[in-house]
Amino acid sequence: RRSPARFEPYALKGGIFAATGKWNDAREAYLKAVDLAAYRNITLNYAKIAEVFEKAGDPAGAERMRAKAQ
Repeated sequence: RRSPARFEPYALKGGIFAATGKWNDAREAYLKAVDLAAYRNITLNYAKIAEVFEKAGDPAGAERMRAKAQ
């Protein structure tokens, strides 16, 4: 059964894309994971996600993720 509202697949995809240097794809996947995790009151590794945003050329997004990490 599919669960489109689950954050885990997007977080996993983000990690895979980041590991292969596909920063924009990783950023998009992590954006979806962050959005879905917010509805479940789940904390992600926002510091790691911020690094991906930086490498994807999104310093403003990286700053938002760092703020969530604190």
